[in-house]
Amino acid sequence: MQVTEIVQAVAEGRVRLLDTAPPPRFAQAHPAGAVNLPFGPGFAAYAATLPRDLPVVVFAEHEAVAQRAAAELSRLGVPVAHVFGRGLEAWVQEGGTREGVAQMTVHELARALAEGHPDILVLDVREPYEWRSGVVPGAVLISMGQVPHRLHELDPERTITVVCAHGNRSAQVSAWLVQNGFRKVYNVVGGMAHWLSAGHPVAPPALT
Repeated sequence: MQVTEIVQAVAEGRVRLLDTAPPPRFAQAHPAGAVNLPFGPGFAAYAATLPRDLPVVVFAEHEAVAQRAAAELSRLGVPVAHVFGRGLEAWVQEGGTREGVAQMTVHELARALAEGHPDILVLDVREPYEWRSGVVPGAVLISMGQVPHRLHELDPERTITVVCAHGNRSAQVSAWLVQNGFRKVYNVVGGMAHWLSAGHPVAPPALT
């Protein structure tokens, strides 16, 4: 398949485009419309949860990674329509488009919160056991797996800064929010690990 054919098939809902990049790299830039399925530890477990309703196109920066990911998907019964292993630059040169999520450091987030910007919402997508160690004061707590079910609780007009432990889950959630119409989204680089190491304030979780 040509890139333009893949783009059209994705737009028409005939294939699912999977980007195998690590979540932080995916958040920064990826083929428009792609879903992140990082190739590495846990790949098989995540791949096993994919719906089997559509064939997939596997995207990677390197051909070897794309082929290995495609082989694993096929082994798990996921239909693979095509493999593209020449990276994002080639994707764009051949007619595709890219999209990405803005990045924010913990220092930038702390400064914005200290200045009292009412527009900013901190979304912590860690698990409940992780919140017990402390959260960004005022953060909204919704675990990554619950975000699609609780999307109605988030205001698309606000600036949403997404935090997790180290920046992997937040990168995936940030990209997903952008793909679902949220335009003012920032992935907080380094997550709570960077927030805590920098000495920024934490609060006990307000669990509901």
